[in-house]
Amino acid sequence: MRRFYSAYIITLLLVAMQTWAQPNAVQVKQLRQRSFQKSVPAGNYSGITWLGDDRYAVVSDKSSTDGFFVFRIDIDSVKGRIRRVANLGFRSSGLPNRDVEGIAWIPGRQTLMAVGEADSRIVEYGLDGNPTGWSLQLPPASMTHGYESLSYDSHSRRLWTMPEASASSTQNVTTGALSVHETFEVPSGAVRGALPLLSVSLDDTTHIATPYLYIPDAPRKKPARGRPYVCGVSEVLTLDDGALLVLEREVWMARSGVRSAVWCKLYRVFPAEQLTDKPMQKQLVASWKTSFPSVPPRIANYEGMTLGPRLADGSQTIILVSDSQNRYKGLLRDWFKVIVLRR
Repeated sequence: MRRFYSAYIITLLLVAMQTWAQPNAVQVKQLRQRSFQKSVPAGNYSGITWLGDDRYAVVSDKSSTDGFFVFRIDIDSVKGRIRRVANLGFRSSGLPNRDVEGIAWIPGRQTLMAVGEADSRIVEYGLDGNPTGWSLQLPPASMTHGYESLSYDSHSRRLWTMPEASASSTQNVTTGALSVHETFEVPSGAVRGALPLLSVSLDDTTHIATPYLYIPDAPRKKPARGRPYVCGVSEVLTLDDGALLVLEREVWMARSGVRSAVWCKLYRVFPAEQLTDKPMQKQLVASWKTSFPSVPPRIANYEGMTLGPRLADGSQTIILVSDSQNRYKGLLRDWFKVIVLRR
């Protein structure tokens, strides 16, 4: 019996050591999503980034012109609950909307970078909304799917982005006033369906680094005939430890509408520990489902994600915003959601 208990204790210790050693050994708490219909205008919110304090820049992929909103988001410093959201106004570039899907704050430059799905281009803006003149042309993602995501890692000074779906093969790259013909190839065959996770160093914008290969999960559903359907990567987010969070979501609209649902999954990847010629290993952090048959309808297509403030106990908040399609037919809402990570 003594040997049995000794072996049992050793097994428990080994399991605990393996758990502690895992890079994804984090506690995750999902808070209930909230909407603020009176203080937030109806929109097609597709990206969000934290400017510091309680200010956030938010993009809408169908805003009247190219530019971004500034929201004030008040978060409870103990539990992480969003208490209030207020719109502080839209800062326009005066240029046509280019279907902006992701936005990132660059603290060292005091500027914002935003990626457009229509033109596959990252453009830099000042806080007044005007372009600074810096831009980066990304490889075209495909004929039907573009770049939905953008995040900045201030430690490595790198921007990260990924197409929503269907990777391209060899492409040319043009950066700002510089024109280079650096090419990369996404292997086929064993990694069919892989998406290129691209990184761009702001210290050297003359090329895009060799992409990592990310394979999204297989869809749960087949598109219903004649109904909208979206499946793929909607956002990436850099963490302080060099990891990235990848948000996958599947929007399935039933023919009758009443069984429509959105499935979201949040994965953690570690680019520094991955080979560029092999699919990345991904670790599930959180998953959730929202659906139509509820009062009010709580279905939410989450497209934007950013780091928020740390809580009093040191936990990290992640803030997500959904695209309501301008509160489609009065049925949908602009939802905000907080996920708390604690190591």
